[in-house]
Order: sequence, then structure tokens, then C-alpha cells
Amino acid sequence: MQPDQRSQLQDEVRIGQRASAAYNEFIEPFIKRMNEELYRTFNTISPMDKDALSDIRRLSMVVDQFDISIRNYITTGNFASIQLKEKPNE
Repeated sequence: MQPDQRSQLQDEVRIGQRASAAYNEFIEPFIKRMNEELYRTFNTISPMDKDALSDIRRLSMVVDQFDISIRNYITTGNFASIQLKEKPNE
């Protein structure tokens, strides 16, 4: 493994660890609250109010994409850690 490749993997591990800590402490509870609030709001909207329903759908998609993005950093960090463990001295 080239030194620059090892350095990149180490950076990915650090980013993944920081993302995981932030996710567990702040982001996951925030996402849960947002989804609950969106669901409550959705239940109060008239089925005929297409604009409001569309807004709720867009907000839900944004929250989901944010969740997926943070989880991708965590997963990438986990995979980088595995790669570093598999080839410790190359």
C-alpha cells in the first residue's frame, strides 16, 4: 500500500469516527424528531392540499438524504479501517 493511499484511508477512518460520534449523539435523535414532526404534520394536512403535501414530501426526502450521507461517511470509515487492518505493513 502506497503511503498516500494509507494516509487517505487513515483520513477516512478519522472522518468516519467523527461522523459516527456526531450521528449517535446529535444527528440520529434529530432525524428521528424531524421524521416524527413531519409525520404529525402530514396527518394534519388535508388530502386536497397538494402544495403542503408536496412540501412535506420534499422535506422528508431532504432528511432522508442527510441521513444517508452521514451513514455513508461512517460506512466508508469502517471499510477503510478494515483495509488498514488487513494490510498493516504494506
